[in-house]
Amino acid sequence: MTQRAMAVTELHSFVGLDYGDNSSAQSRPSRTERDNKQMTALSSKMDQFCNPFARDAPTTLVNVATGQQATQATESYLLGTLKRGQELRDQFHQEWEGNTNRFLQPVKRTRVENFANQNARSKAKRPASQNARSNAESLRDMFVRMMVVVSQNTSFDLRYVISHPITTYPLSLAHCDGAHVKIDKSALLKKLESLQTEAITEDSLPREFTLVYDGGLLLHSILARTNIGASFASMARTMLSVLCAARASEVHVCLDKYVENSIKDSERRLRGAFDSVYVISGLDQKIRQHGKKLLTNGTFKNEFAMFLLKKWRKDHYSHIFSGKVLYASYGGECLRYATDDQGFITVTQPAHFQGDHEEADTLIVFHIANLLPGNVVVRASDTDVLIILIGVIGQQRREVRSTRNIIMDCGMANSRRYINVMNIITVLEERTPGLPSALPGYHAFTGSDFTSAFYRQGKIKPLELIQKEGGESFVEFFISLGEIHSDVDADVASEFVCSMYGQKKTRDVNEARYNKLMQMTGRFDQVKPCSLVVT
Repeated sequence: MTQRAMAVTELHSFVGLDYGDNSSAQSRPSRTERDNKQMTALSSKMDQFCNPFARDAPTTLVNVATGQQATQATESYLLGTLKRGQELRDQFHQEWEGNTNRFLQPVKRTRVENFANQNARSKAKRPASQNARSNAESLRDMFVRMMVVVSQNTSFDLRYVISHPITTYPLSLAHCDGAHVKIDKSALLKKLESLQTEAITEDSLPREFTLVYDGGLLLHSILARTNIGASFASMARTMLSVLCAARASEVHVCLDKYVENSIKDSERRLRGAFDSVYVISGLDQKIRQHGKKLLTNGTFKNEFAMFLLKKWRKDHYSHIFSGKVLYASYGGECLRYATDDQGFITVTQPAHFQGDHEEADTLIVFHIANLLPGNVVVRASDTDVLIILIGVIGQQRREVRSTRNIIMDCGMANSRRYINVMNIITVLEERTPGLPSALPGYHAFTGSDFTSAFYRQGKIKPLELIQKEGGESFVEFFISLGEIHSDVDADVASEFVCSMYGQKKTRDVNEARYNKLMQMTGRFDQVKPCSLVVT
């Protein structure tokens, strides 16, 4: 056995490439030739990268694993990590000394500049060629132009043709496959939030208030950090602890109810929801699926909501309540949990909170409307909750609104902030009387979770139309649209749609569609262009 054979065998064993051959097999000419080729290929591959151990290696930082040289930003970040961390630590101590609540406030995220971030592919803007219209759109435009040419040179009535539904689904409200046109409804929340003239911070929150919690938000936040194998009992205890950890002496949690043949079905299917049978048989039952998958199952959410209402009755949870009163509402049933002097939990059914609401969004507002005057903090991050709140509170008389102070606790982590709902209502009412009451109807008309949006129309531009001079008729229209028993003026609706697309001289949608079509295609000369082409 040669020394080479012994060395190669030991090397293969060290790197985990032991093929089970004896040492003498390593000395065969074919094996020696193959090893030399592999070594040459490996050496040439390494030469393509920087050798950090060479004499001519760069003085900057080098990734030993890949040989990649660090950029100036990466090098500055890595070498200054300890110094930067010490500075941030000292800064946090100074802020803590000046504000005792600083420990509970979010810490600003620091941008990481390491090799992984350096190699991350940035999302480059698509070139103009890729933004070109598809072949289907080109064929559509060509067909429309042909129709315009025919209508201008014959008795063909294009106005009459486009007044009828040509496609299976109206392209102003749906895509070719029938899916609703969707927009970013959070843009409306940001717009309303920007109207605040009296900002609220955590330090300026009232000392005493009632907390109303969106159960869906609570379930998502808890289930997202719950590991597979945890019991449902521990999850119920965690949720109860989060609710009772707030400063409020009275807490309301409103849970969604999922029913068959609901208006929510289409939106839930688009979000990948799939309902399957799910049974929670006991307290110690383990979670066997990932939280994200469970959240797509409406049957699980119904089962877990009923499990919570039963579980929180147990007396061994009395120490978590700490004297607080909890209202849990789901599926038309609201239970009130409170501890007595002996430490037992008493459960009652308050009559004024028994409301059968499928959506937690409307259930939240129902609870707030039945609360006594005072301070209310709503923990929710959905635009719909803010819109419904403004619409319901905006219908109340000014002297009634003055007895309430409603604040919305919105966002997660570093984006968490407080929205002064009452201040927004006051600003909207001063700028456009009646606009707060009209917002729910406006939100549904311009596109929500269950209604289509208008093609290339967002939430901000139509809102500006209402706020302009002469928008009183639009305000009245949207107020009536949000009422259960009211006659909707179709002429005003047509006028609003025409105004959204810049056709303010007409109130007829068909006429506006024709004018828009002519603007897109233009007028054609009477001279036949093909006759001038030299062939």
